[in-house]
Amino acid sequence: MKPRHATALALVGWYLIAPVSSGATSAKSNLAYTNKAYGVSFKYPSDWSLKEGGGAQLNWGYLGDVETRLPHGVTVVAVVMPEDSYPGSDLQLAFVSVSVDSNLSATQCNQSPRESPDQYHEGETLRRVGPLHFTEFDDGEAGMGRSWYVKYYHVYRNHACYEFQQGEGNGGYGAVTGITHRANDHEVFRRLNAILASVVIHPTTIASPQPGQKLEQPMSAVPAHSAN
Repeated sequence: MKPRHATALALVGWYLIAPVSSGATSAKSNLAYTNKAYGVSFKYPSDWSLKEGGGAQLNWGYLGDVETRLPHGVTVVAVVMPEDSYPGSDLQLAFVSVSVDSNLSATQCNQSPRESPDQYHEGETLRRVGPLHFTEFDDGEAGMGRSWYVKYYHVYRNHACYEFQQGEGNGGYGAVTGITHRANDHEVFRRLNAILASVVIHPTTIASPQPGQKLEQPMSAVPAHSAN
């Protein structure tokens, strides 16, 4: 397994139940996103970027692409924090993304991959975030003054495995002009967790068709831009 981001590891457990600071949530209204094809909806800050399709394939920069930990996962949507959220800090990317894999069983979905997406081991933790119980695990990497850290949340619904990623990428502290301090990891992940806590999964048909069955054609995603 790749080396973990040591600073972010300190967040494991406690930040999931920590209250979201008023400064992170009250300054902007929320928008509601709904994807009817995959039956998922959530709320996100109105100043964040919503990315679907190919645009939801994010990149850490020097450290490569942001990858799903589902063997045949399709990244459906991502919401990305504004780059100027913490001026002067080394925060380069913070996001929540949603991927779906209809080829896994419930047992496989609730086990966490270690060395590769095809090698499953028992999940580390079962956590309730908002209305859902997730299997939670994490991963990270660091190199050349840059690092990334991701929390993965798996839940089995609609005969498919849903993966929600909370990710943070950092770099350049002490080496890049204008970067004067490290990002506040606790605050970043509180904001990411607020989005995860709003997730609702609705009944829909996304599983691979069985012999003699016809798979419903997916409907297009519908962002419902309603202020909260």
